Amino acid sequence: MRKTMRKTMRTQGEVFCNTENEEIKPRYEEYKEKAAASKIINNKVHKEEIAAYHKAHYDANKEEILTYQKEYNKVHREEISAYHKAYYDANKEEIAACMKAYRETKREEKKTETEAKREAKNELKKSKLEAQKEAKKAQRDAKREAKLAQSKITKNSTSDHLGNEFRSKASMCNHYNIDRITYLRRLQRGWTQEEALMVPADDKHNGLVATDYLGNEFDSISEMCRSYGIDVLLYFQRVSHLGWTPEEALTVPVGNKYNGIITTDHLGNKFNSISEMCRSYSMNYDTYDNRVSHLGWTLEEALTIPLDTEHTNKRNKRS
Repeated sequence: MRKTMRKTMRTQGEVFCNTENEEIKPRYEEYKEKAAASKIINNKVHKEEIAAYHKAHYDANKEEILTYQKEYNKVHREEISAYHKAYYDANKEEIAACMKAYRETKREEKKTETEAKREAKNELKKSKLEAQKEAKKAQRDAKREAKLAQSKITKNSTSDHLGNEFRSKASMCNHYNIDRITYLRRLQRGWTQEEALMVPADDKHNGLVATDYLGNEFDSISEMCRSYGIDVLLYFQRVSHLGWTPEEALTVPVGNKYNGIITTDHLGNKFNSISEMCRSYSMNYDTYDNRVSHLGWTLEEALTIPLDTEHTNKRNKRS
């Protein structure tokens, strides 16, 4: 009731001021401005007190207020609906334009947000793919380097009779203090790997201390060949393949017209070639070469022992 009375008085005052009474109108306007200013000041100063008062009033009369609002809505429902409908009809285009602008704004915001999320997702996916590519590339490079290093190690690697791995035959021979040429020569003569590595090279009874045709002894065949200015591989070729005597193999200069042509058998007979010597003994050249080079036979055995004798089989088994 109080609110209704205030509203009625306010309405009557405004109607009265809107008349042609010029004397009262300025005074009312001044009073209205002062009242509004005073209200603003009171609201600022007593804001908490006013809020507490309204809250206490609402809590004390909550059921009554809610009942009044329901009754008011029931009574004035048609009036309120009619008011809203009239307002909507009067401002239909403006409301539609506002709603359209609002929907467009929301649609643009959603589109921008979706594009930002998509770009962030694409960037994250791209970064993950790049990281995976880099990891795979690093893994391939590591495998390639490891494989290359392993191939470098295993390309010339070898092992001894105990299973120990070495980078090369030279390193294995150095480990056992054996000359590499001596080791290879021992294997060609049919020695086992253990014997070729373990038998000392300075043992005079093992046949490995090099002795020239004059009886001079050397620590190795390589040293003997160096003293005569002959390459050790050429020396082995002359003795093993061409059947030269140690004197000829050491003393015939490289490039002599007889070098690689004249060969001698165990009786001292000279031939123009090894093939000619083999033909004179009715021996196949390949058989002769295998006996001398791989089985370690003497020149006499390689030329004189027939292929179909038991001695040949025994000799092969012993080798």
